[in-house]
Amino acid sequence: MFEEKLIYDVGMHNGDDTAYYLSRGYRVVAIEADPEQAEKGLKRFSQFVAAGQLKILNVGVAKEEGEFEFYINEVKPEWNSFDLSITSRDGLPWHAIKIKALPFANIIHTQGIPYYLKVDIEGHDYLCIEGLNKNDLPKFISVEANSIGLIDDLAEKGFTKFKLIFQYNLAHLDIPPNKYFVRWLWAYRLRQWNSFFMKAFRKLGGRSVIFRLDKKAVPPYSRQFKQGTSGNFGDQLGGQWHNREKVKEIYRFYHDLFHNLPNKKDYGFWVDIHATW
Repeated sequence: MFEEKLIYDVGMHNGDDTAYYLSRGYRVVAIEADPEQAEKGLKRFSQFVAAGQLKILNVGVAKEEGEFEFYINEVKPEWNSFDLSITSRDGLPWHAIKIKALPFANIIHTQGIPYYLKVDIEGHDYLCIEGLNKNDLPKFISVEANSIGLIDDLAEKGFTKFKLIFQYNLAHLDIPPNKYFVRWLWAYRLRQWNSFFMKAFRKLGGRSVIFRLDKKAVPPYSRQFKQGTSGNFGDQLGGQWHNREKVKEIYRFYHDLFHNLPNKKDYGFWVDIHATW
């Protein structure tokens, strides 16, 4: 049975998500593969560690226990990964280190089953899903949607209700697009269109219009969060929960729309899948 006051932050990064969970009174197990980020977390949250409210595990998540090569992006640590194609995006400098890694099932066995499991580990989120016991699940989970197949993985474990959260404005996605996505889309297009008219528009005060659209694109339940954080979770999210087939339809709709936008990179579709049962 999950523990009502326990959250896992798998992929702690700079600790901003952990800070939010701690502020709400949860006990947190934060998992961070990068030794430097883990050390920063220990310093930032020393009082919570000392009080027993936070445990930081400096390990990676892998299929089996052992030491493995892990890649560090020297400019964007959020791209640190076991997958070099992710770490080396855009030709940014990187280096390799050896780190200890554990199967996720081992971590669950020793640390307990969380109420909410947040996962963001750059291409390896599926390993955390694989490590769950379908007869004893967290109440809520979120993973980075780098593949539509993760929805099926979650459903096969026993999750039955799903939402997609667009990470650029931390808003839920629906069909037809809701007002938050429409505002984000207009702001994006106004920034990217490079006709003579649009360049003049931006120079003559249009940037303030874009700024207001960006601000209004963030729903009320996400306005306290910085971009780059995972945002809210569980019943604090807006929008309806959907079944597997409906959420896959929504995923395909926005994936296609996003990749037809100007100047978007293949890896730029930035959506989290939230699920419950």
